[in-house]
Amino acid sequence: MSVDAKTIAKVLDGQIAIDKRTLQRYFSCLNLGKTGRG
Repeated sequence: MSVDAKTIAKVLDGQIAIDKRTLQRYFSCLNLGKTGRG
């Protein structure tokens, strides 16, 4: 089973982008909880 390296890179890039978005939302929630705002 051979997968094109470019395809893997695209999938990984998409996954990383999703992870970044999720992490940003998570950390912003944490920051809101710490400061007591929200």
